[in-house]
Amino acid sequence: MRCLIPNIGSTSFKYRVLDMPAETVLAEGRVERIGQPGGECPDYQSTIAKCLATIAGEGNALGSISEIGAVGFKAVHTGPLSQSQIIGDDQLQAMEEFTFSGGIGENSWETRAAVLKGLSGFGIELDEKKNRAATGLGAISTETSPVKILIVPANEELIVARETVKVVSEARKK
Repeated sequence: MRCLIPNIGSTSFKYRVLDMPAETVLAEGRVERIGQPGGECPDYQSTIAKCLATIAGEGNALGSISEIGAVGFKAVHTGPLSQSQIIGDDQLQAMEEFTFSGGIGENSWETRAAVLKGLSGFGIELDEKKNRAATGLGAISTETSPVKILIVPANEELIVARETVKVVSEARKK
């Protein structure tokens, strides 16, 4: 089954077309600064049109959009939480691991350093050299840090594609 997985942000749109269950990426792309000065597209409607024109048609990964068997959207879910939450000293002191994953947390050493600034009193000790050199999965905490600081690469589109195939397959059985 070929799945289109759009990941829609406040001013960005990225997508992948995956051939499942082989998990082969057939096409992918992104549009940044949607509706912003200097951005490629003025709105999401034109962004989606651009995506479809890039993935389907002569010379593209798909001959037509009819080859897409399912579309799965990435959505953020916070379970029972419905608003911002305050993390207090008790929660920080009980922490064993601090993980960065996806987007700028995974790809920006500057952001990780800024987030962790001033937290050494809670046992969160960043190794600056490891942080700057990090490329993918790994620990960026000092060897003696009570709280391990990790980077875990995220493949959100693949996760959504797997779940989409499950849901569509179950629905077709009914």
